[in-house]
Amino acid sequence: MNRVATRTHAEAVLRRQFNRAPHDFIALHDVGPPASARLLAALGGAALRHVDIGADDGSPAVAALPCVDLAGPLRIYGSPVDASPSALEGLAAELLGCSRLGVLMIGDPAPAALERTLQSLRELMSGGQWHPNRALLLLPLTSTPSLAAQAAALAQHGGIEVRVTPPASKPDDAWRYIVGAWNRLRQRTDSATTTTTIRLCDMPQPPPAPRPLDGMRDEAWRGWLASSRTISGVLHACVFDRSSGAVLAHHGESRTADRLASQGAVLAAAIASVGAALGLDTAGTDAAITLGGHHLLLAALPGHPGLAVHLMLDARQSNPTLARLQFARMLAAAPAR
Repeated sequence: MNRVATRTHAEAVLRRQFNRAPHDFIALHDVGPPASARLLAALGGAALRHVDIGADDGSPAVAALPCVDLAGPLRIYGSPVDASPSALEGLAAELLGCSRLGVLMIGDPAPAALERTLQSLRELMSGGQWHPNRALLLLPLTSTPSLAAQAAALAQHGGIEVRVTPPASKPDDAWRYIVGAWNRLRQRTDSATTTTTIRLCDMPQPPPAPRPLDGMRDEAWRGWLASSRTISGVLHACVFDRSSGAVLAHHGESRTADRLASQGAVLAAAIASVGAALGLDTAGTDAAITLGGHHLLLAALPGHPGLAVHLMLDARQSNPTLARLQFARMLAAAPAR
């Protein structure tokens, strides 16, 4: 079924909203695990905000768009939030179509999920609804061998320039590719319609890298992280750098620790985004989440800005209330710098 012919009310509202107040913007959309939240958090910090997609009839907003305003009249939007799962993909496609530059941040999605997203975009392009966008950037976060061929097939619809970047494992790498794509687009476009040049320095410089945990090989640090084993049901634990997702220390399987670190960084960025939208201080991030048969405990590491601790527990062997109390005692005993 043609997606253009079945545009939802939310998508139509978004299109009308942009038609009433057109402006240059870059749209980010996650395909696979979320990554745009980390990039927007790195770009905007406290300036990250949310814009409601309002309903025309006065009913509540249908979704919110996280965004950051850069120097000059240029805005960067992330994937819609608060939208129903059924509306999310359509809203994202409309957002990309209305943008001056669309960016698909491709994590490690199932092949079917990636194909479904690309098919939705092909329908928009073929249906003449992909306007004013004339440039799409496919930005893989991991190696995706088939992406070049998929990009070539996508470029056959509607005269859209589709480019594929090398894998970008860090926000600053992703930003570098986006800056390059935007500035190339500006050079080919009438300055009356695309006026803003982005510089790499427009991205706020990250805070100084956290000091090494005294070389994490130190017996005191190993012993401290091992103290998490006293929490009933602990399967894996790691200390990681929130800006890069790099593992600084772990116990349990190293592969799982890598995933705990990378997804902990995404979760911490999402919490920071929510906190910024609500005007809350997120310096001491602390979260407890239950997913099926597992509990996740995440907290900023006291005395070490930029570092966090992430634990995975077996729900069958742990009491979440007791686990949080034990986790709090463990954090209070963290070594000083």
